[in-house]
Amino acid sequence: METFIYLTFLLTALAMIGFVVGMFFLIRWLVRKANKEKTPQQTQNEKQQLLARVDYMKKSLAPPWGGDRSFTDISSWMTYQFSKGMTRRLIGTVYATDQKPIMAFSRVERGFRQMVSSM
Repeated sequence: METFIYLTFLLTALAMIGFVVGMFFLIRWLVRKANKEKTPQQTQNEKQQLLARVDYMKKSLAPPWGGDRSFTDISSWMTYQFSKGMTRRLIGTVYATDQKPIMAFSRVERGFRQMVSSM
């Protein structure tokens, strides 16, 4: 009976140590992946994907800006989807005062630190 208790204690201790070490390496891997610089090719591919998404959203927009539209037609009403994790994504549509979709937008941010630009 003592051997069974000893083995149970030993296996529990090993499992706990393995869990802690595994979590350490998982967090380390996530931090490195989040802060890794992208190659210009990866950045270009991502930009093309964002533009393709916005082009797809353009099909649902009101007719293009013409003589009958101005910046005063833009209202504060909008719909958007925001997801937050290692990657923060913001996708949405801005509506005109006549409740027709007039603008589409898409934005992606990666990493733990937000890039802030100063002017």
